[in-house]
Amino acid sequence: MKSYPVTSLEVIGCSEVPAKQPPLPRVLSAIFRNPDSDTVLYPPYLLAGNELINPVTAEMADFEERVALDDITKLDPQPAQFGWSLWLDDSGDIQYSPLSLITRNLAAICEKHVQSARDRIAAKDYPAAREHALIADAAHPQHRDRLVLRAAAEFCMAKRPDDNPDARIELEFTEALASKTWHLDVFRTQYQKEANPTLPDSSKLTDATMTRPSTPRYLAHWPSRELVVT
Repeated sequence: MKSYPVTSLEVIGCSEVPAKQPPLPRVLSAIFRNPDSDTVLYPPYLLAGNELINPVTAEMADFEERVALDDITKLDPQPAQFGWSLWLDDSGDIQYSPLSLITRNLAAICEKHVQSARDRIAAKDYPAAREHALIADAAHPQHRDRLVLRAAAEFCMAKRPDDNPDARIELEFTEALASKTWHLDVFRTQYQKEANPTLPDSSKLTDATMTRPSTPRYLAHWPSRELVVT
C-alpha cells in the first residue's frame, strides 16, 4: 500500500472535463503531483485524514498527453490542503475549497434550484423545471425532493391534456404533488376517486376496511423511496 501526505502534494487538475459536460455543480476528483518525484497521482484513491492512499501513478508526460486529448482538465498548480476538495460551482467555475464550505454551498445551490423547479412547474414551464431538478440532483443527490420534481416535470412534459381527459386529472395532481401541497397518499386516493367515482370516501372507512390505494400506472416508474414529500 502506497500513501502520500496530502499537504506534501500539489493539485494540478481533475479527472472531469466540465467544458465538455453540462455545468452541473458537484464535487470533482482532484489529480495531484508529487513534487519530490514529479509523479502524477490519479483517482481512484482513498483519502484518510492527511493521507492519499493507493492512487494510480504516472509520469508528467502521460498527464500532458491526456490533457491534449481532453480526457482530463489541467489547472494551475496549487498546494494541496488537508480537508479540501475541488468542486464546480453553479457558474461553471472550478473552485478549491474546504469540504465544510463545499457542503454548505452545494446544499444552498440545491435548495435554490428545488424551489425554482417547483415555481416552474406551477408556471407550467416543465422543461425549465426539469433543468432545475437536474441541477439540484447534481448538487445534493441525497435531497428527497429532487427526483420527485424531475419525474413530475418529465411526466407533465409527456402528457397532452387536450387529447385525453385522464391526462388533465393526472397533470393537476402531479403539479400539486410537485408543489408540496399534497401528500403522495392523498394524491393517489384523490386520483382514484376522480378516475372511479364509485370509490368510497376513505374518511368514512374504518381501520378494518381501509385498503391502501394501488399505485397508478403512470407512477410505476418513479422510485418509491423518493416519493414521500414532507
